[in-house]
Amino acid sequence: METEPVEKNDRSDFTQPITPGESPVTVLEEALASETPRLFGVSAHGIRGRTGHAEEAAIARDLNVMKEGSEAIGEELGMETIGYVAIYDGNSAIAYRYDSTSSPRDPHLIGAMVNKRMPMRKLLKVMGDAV
Repeated sequence: METEPVEKNDRSDFTQPITPGESPVTVLEEALASETPRLFGVSAHGIRGRTGHAEEAAIARDLNVMKEGSEAIGEELGMETIGYVAIYDGNSAIAYRYDSTSSPRDPHLIGAMVNKRMPMRKLLKVMGDAV
């Protein structure tokens, strides 16, 4: 079974295609069991992760709301683009940050979901390391 080539801008493991013997279900189960963040790359061209379409759709909705909210807050406060947002909901966290290596004309986001209350600094570091 051949995998699709990865675009040159996709530098992180979370954007690598599922390898033979893996499935989005097993990748998701392992991430949930180990309480590690599930990372996603987001651009105008769509969202890409390794844990399947259901999680991609869920994080796409959440990230869109977070992005729109942060843009409204930034505009109201007269700020430039807000670089990152993290939200905690019960025992889980979701966050995004802009990929500073992407083109300003085609900005990319790094999104993360984790099923524990990970400190924001650590969550942002995980996303930063993925860039």
